[in-house]
Amino acid sequence: MVKLIIKYGKKFEMQRIMFTLSKLKWYNAEGYKLKLPKIPSSSSEEEIEEAIEKEFSEEDFQKAKERLEKDWKQIKTNFIKKIKEITGKFPPKIINVFLTKYGTGGSYYTPNKIVINAPYKNLIEVLKHEILHLLLEEEVRKRKFSQKDKEKFIDERMEKLK
Repeated sequence: MVKLIIKYGKKFEMQRIMFTLSKLKWYNAEGYKLKLPKIPSSSSEEEIEEAIEKEFSEEDFQKAKERLEKDWKQIKTNFIKKIKEITGKFPPKIINVFLTKYGTGGSYYTPNKIVINAPYKNLIEVLKHEILHLLLEEEVRKRKFSQKDKEKFIDERMEKLK
């Protein structure tokens, strides 16, 4: 069975912000809506750390974690069965899920890392979407999809999961 290991923390928030800022041009070109702390664009790492400290809420992250764990428990058996039918693959046995307040709504890093924006209401849908990305990344790369086509490809398979 697939186990989620859900993590969050200020250190990861810093990494997420720095990564997002490093790809800002690309995100903007692709039309992504991003969440960043309230900082000037030329902020130092110290200023970013201060912003994280002000905005970080252990309680909010814990609630998101509990909600995601509860929702995963309810859907995982059926989801894994359906995803095997659609992709021909099983998800990794362990998926490391990092909750954040920053960057995009969700991201994935093969073979088994997913990042989800914790303030989203429907975290389980983001998780399912990112799991599909993990499983279909090899096919996406072979087909050399553009970013928009890749998302369309994943969204079409998400529809089959309903």
